[in-house]
Amino acid sequence: MTTAGSRPPSLVQVGLRNTCAALDERDLAQLQRSFTAKSFVRLPSFLDSDLMERALTAMTIDRFHRREHPGVGVELCIEHGAAPVPMLTLATNSAALFRFVEQITGCGPIGSFSGRVFAMPADEGFYDDWHTDATHHRLVALSVNLSPAPYDGGALQLKHGGDPPLEIMNEVPGDAVLFRLDSELTHRIAPVERGTRFAYAGWFCSEPDFLASISEPLRARAR
Repeated sequence: MTTAGSRPPSLVQVGLRNTCAALDERDLAQLQRSFTAKSFVRLPSFLDSDLMERALTAMTIDRFHRREHPGVGVELCIEHGAAPVPMLTLATNSAALFRFVEQITGCGPIGSFSGRVFAMPADEGFYDDWHTDATHHRLVALSVNLSPAPYDGGALQLKHGGDPPLEIMNEVPGDAVLFRLDSELTHRIAPVERGTRFAYAGWFCSEPDFLASISEPLRARAR
């Protein structure tokens, strides 16, 4: 039971060594109902403290470059092969995490997670417009707070059709939000009003298979 001022318990936690996901039937049923009703669930302490510290240490501002997503927005992004992206990619491509997400969301079999580290400053030149990511074999989306300092604004917003948007604040570093992808459900990041919002975000996908994708280059070199 969570008391006033205390942190909610971790439901699933990923690190460089392993993924811990221990849910009893009651917790599982509650998460499934919440995801069905709201199209998202919060995952407190999603990154373990060691991985979070390593990510923050590697996440120097000189590694970020302006990136435009046509028709969607403009952000600062770290190149895929630069730290801390590889360590976060390895941690989130876990079979135990895949099974956890499949159970909670009811999505089909997950083959891989594809993510990026990005920053959204409080500057009118950077923005994220309403869009859907329900394409390219994407099943479910994940956003992890990597911000080393507080910021204002920058909430994740979900909107179904003409309904008012649902605003989801994720203010604690290392916490995550898992949310539905659907052609009728759009989302965006609200403008950041002060500071900079840093995150690791991406999609659980049906393909490619992560293990196959990293082992194929090794096989090719051995031929």
